[in-house]
Amino acid sequence: MHQADKLSLSFEAQAENVAVARAAVADLGEALGMEEPALGDLKTILTEACTNVVRDFGTGMRPTLHREATSMRIGLGLISQMSSSFEIGAGRQGGTVVRMRVPLSG
Repeated sequence: MHQADKLSLSFEAQAENVAVARAAVADLGEALGMEEPALGDLKTILTEACTNVVRDFGTGMRPTLHREATSMRIGLGLISQMSSSFEIGAGRQGGTVVRMRVPLSG
């Protein structure tokens, strides 16, 4: 992968930034030649991952007794089904790192 094929984003964990991240990833996908339905899958995956970050204020996903945790499990399941590979782990400086791969064509 060349440097032009990579995208690095950093935002505050705020709801309005989900749309900004989604648009940036969609632009990269289009630049790489992605078309529907793969491009739609990419945007859905990104939205689910970013929404989980916003819900947990960017500090990482933790076990909780709140009902809200159920919706997070659905999002992660959706990400795992829509991506060709998916991994989740602890970040070096706290928080959670989510890595996923999405094929360029659907």
